[in-house]
Amino acid sequence: EDCCRCCTVTEFLGVPKRSFDTPFLMDITRHFSKELFGSLSILVSAFCFYLATVGVRWAMSEEIALSSQFLAFARFLIGFLVVGCVLLIKRKTPQPHQYRFLLGRAFFNTLAVVFFFKAIEVTTVAESNILNMTYPIFIAIISWIVFRAQRDFFALGMTVVAFCGIFLV
Repeated sequence: EDCCRCCTVTEFLGVPKRSFDTPFLMDITRHFSKELFGSLSILVSAFCFYLATVGVRWAMSEEIALSSQFLAFARFLIGFLVVGCVLLIKRKTPQPHQYRFLLGRAFFNTLAVVFFFKAIEVTTVAESNILNMTYPIFIAIISWIVFRAQRDFFALGMTVVAFCGIFLV
């Protein structure tokens, strides 16, 4: 949750630390547990992500005909403008501490978005979303290779089973 060493993400965005004390959330959590609220939030975010994918596919339709590369560029430009506006409003400057990790994440995230948008262009929306959600399997494989102290053969076996399941889809 730490975006930098000076504050947490919630402090950076101006969200109170006890955000569940707001009247709206207190009313919701009075009837539901925080775990259920968190699960519903994940479900809503997945639905919104799917709708965004449908919007990208619609933007690539014959009536509009925008390319996947243009849409990826527009996504990053809008993100840059939103973050830039938040930084200006909050009068803060970004203070990265590990440039190699920041650049690595930026590079691989850019590749991921460009390839994801290309997958939306050449496959169905459902198939591209299903393939996009296989990233935990690749994280498990890469972490098993990189972090030798955390090697667990049962988890590796389950990862191989999950990887085989990808091909069934």
